[in-house]
Amino acid sequence: STQRLCKCRTASDLLTKNLARAQHLIRSFKQLSSSQLSDQWQECGLAGVVDDCVTSMIPVLRKSAIKVEVHTPEGSELQWGGFPSHLSQVVINFIQNTVRYAYAGVEEGNIDIRLSELEDGEDKAYRVEFQDYGKGVSSEVLDSVFEPFVTTGRNKGGTGLGLAISHNIVTNLLHGKLSCVSEPDKGATFIMEFPAVVPQKQAS
Repeated sequence: STQRLCKCRTASDLLTKNLARAQHLIRSFKQLSSSQLSDQWQECGLAGVVDDCVTSMIPVLRKSAIKVEVHTPEGSELQWGGFPSHLSQVVINFIQNTVRYAYAGVEEGNIDIRLSELEDGEDKAYRVEFQDYGKGVSSEVLDSVFEPFVTTGRNKGGTGLGLAISHNIVTNLLHGKLSCVSEPDKGATFIMEFPAVVPQKQAS
């Protein structure tokens, strides 16, 4: 009877953990879906926006055995005024690209997302670094990686528009800049920098 009680408690603990995980996933899906339906300017925590994107992509990441870690300054949510729906689209584009290209044919992989505050200049700004350790980008492709229709995965259904759209969002809507550093077989790092307070009137 003691052994049976132990098994019941273990099963109950496992069920509780899975329910909590499912609740968190559903909440993130709802938050992400509602923000994607809106292009409204909002004040929010930058880390929360990124965390919701990662959580919403857990089924894809788990299937590809890719682990994501989000690194933030200790004790700071990095309060941000901007367009979370647009930023979410960029982060999800990066994750999808990493799964499709960086770790294609690889059994497992890692992604590090680092959030930090820029100290240069009078206006407060943030940096988001999205680093993978996969196949990397060749120098020929790197020079035009943000141009429309540039892709190495045409045979996989790639359109070459994901990074072009991301670049347009970061530069025109978030009033920032987007760059990429990479070497073949040494992974790639995409770097976004944008104001801590994005102008509420979007650029045309």
